[in-house]
Amino acid sequence: MPLPPARGPLSAATIAALVGADSNDLAAQSESLIVTPGSAVDFFADEDAQLTLTLLYELHLRGIVGVDDGLQWDPGLMTVLAGLERHLDRAIDAAIGPISVPAEAASYTVGELVRRTVDDDTAGVSVHVRDRATVGELTELLIHRSLYQLREADLHTFGIPRIGGRAKAALIEIQADEYGGGSLPRMHSTLFADTMAEFGLQTGYMYYLPVVPAITLAGLNVLSRFGLHRTHVGELIGHLCAIEMTSSLPSGRYVRGLTRLGASPRARRFYDEHIEADAAHEQIAMRDLVGGWVDSDPVRGAAVLRGAAAFLALEDRIGTHLLDSWSTGKSSLVAPVPS
Repeated sequence: MPLPPARGPLSAATIAALVGADSNDLAAQSESLIVTPGSAVDFFADEDAQLTLTLLYELHLRGIVGVDDGLQWDPGLMTVLAGLERHLDRAIDAAIGPISVPAEAASYTVGELVRRTVDDDTAGVSVHVRDRATVGELTELLIHRSLYQLREADLHTFGIPRIGGRAKAALIEIQADEYGGGSLPRMHSTLFADTMAEFGLQTGYMYYLPVVPAITLAGLNVLSRFGLHRTHVGELIGHLCAIEMTSSLPSGRYVRGLTRLGASPRARRFYDEHIEADAAHEQIAMRDLVGGWVDSDPVRGAAVLRGAAAFLALEDRIGTHLLDSWSTGKSSLVAPVPS
């Protein structure tokens, strides 16, 4: 990932530590640098904190240009990350509220997932794209989505070594499809890059990080929180299930919107693929992944629902930001798009 410009005192101090400053000094002052207005959920909109989280998580993923890979487990940086994760956890819980699961855990959890992911064909970003989005708005949407889609599946794959049995087999089946069955041209990240290229966008990993707002980064960071911690494998499963269960029908609307805007079949392939693939993945996720992992454990069921609810809450916030920006004729990005 390219090293981005800072967005406040915490990210500035973190960047300084990444390129050579004493991380212990950063750890000592980091909590005082986290300034989050209002309620805990406003942490999702804290530009400084969300960029800092993205930087620290990236040390555990593909790394950052010009930053020593040995800093992945630097004690000072890990102290900062742990402090930010406490704020992130509070923001998640404030956004989704309490969750409890009865003794018949697996069936209840699946039923709740279905209830929470009912499709709305009357509103939302996919409806806007289908019916009236401009090329400029669609391009902004692709920029927002690129930070996740160009590494699609990677964080969820961390769940494979952490579970076993029927659930493990189900997760492998889903992830294998996401990676195109081992074929680079069929990988979903490759297909998304093809869509971006049609609209004149750069397809480098995290290229557009400097221009997306905190709420988009928060969606990435919540997934990283779940994916990088074994104690949150239940939330990771729920996060993946929510994606699979809310993808197929909106993908059909995106295809119609792309067609309306004159996109080529190659540019539509990413969403064409998700119409069928995610409809199948939804069934695998509910029947075997959730059913096999939760079984009769209410604690596991609650973790799955927490992960799903966190994904849905962030998607709602991101969608609201996009539509509110566009309805007032404003860009949804925080800086001009680099040429």
